[in-house]
Amino acid sequence: MKKKLLLSLTGITSLILGLSVSKPVVAANSSIQGQNPATAKETNTATQSDSNKEQTNSNETSTTGNSSKNTNNLSKVLKYLQKSVILKKPAYIYDNKGKKIKNKKLKKGTIIYVSGLNTAKGHSFLQISTKSKKKQYIKPGNVKILKIKVYKVKKNAKVYDKKGRLVVIGNKYPFVKKGVKIPVYYLKKINGQKFAGISNTQFLKWSDLVHKTN
Repeated sequence: MKKKLLLSLTGITSLILGLSVSKPVVAANSSIQGQNPATAKETNTATQSDSNKEQTNSNETSTTGNSSKNTNNLSKVLKYLQKSVILKKPAYIYDNKGKKIKNKKLKKGTIIYVSGLNTAKGHSFLQISTKSKKKQYIKPGNVKILKIKVYKVKKNAKVYDKKGRLVVIGNKYPFVKKGVKIPVYYLKKINGQKFAGISNTQFLKWSDLVHKTN
């Protein structure tokens, strides 16, 4: 009787020990310890949402940075807008995408009217006024602003070229009438004589103008 009772107690003890050992296995079945699968899914979704939000904010910051850079570039060349400028050195011509146009180059001393501004490839460009339908641009580092002064013609003034020779059209000599007020871009000495530049290639004798500016 004692032996049977002892065996029964031993079996019960083994059963209890077996149950206690198997309990941790149940806890290991959940994907995140301490959370059920539904809660874990919500956590993953929230984490992905935060990650996407950070990426969006990063893109917005990058775009804002580029916009700010373009604005700063344009603000530096704003002083040239709707002004007459002269080329300090030869200048290449570019299209509206900032690509250099082949075989297009302006000579030093060319007078240009800046009709607009453009930003391309991180650089600012000055739009030049031309007869071409396609917009053309030059770099601002090639120019300086002209201080234009207006003078009155005191007598009929004949027009000269950049070498100091009279301009002839057919068999006639073009001239500017007495009393006309004309803009002068710069003064230049040609063959020791003082001339007033009224365009890239045309000049009047300084002595033909009233030297008091308007």
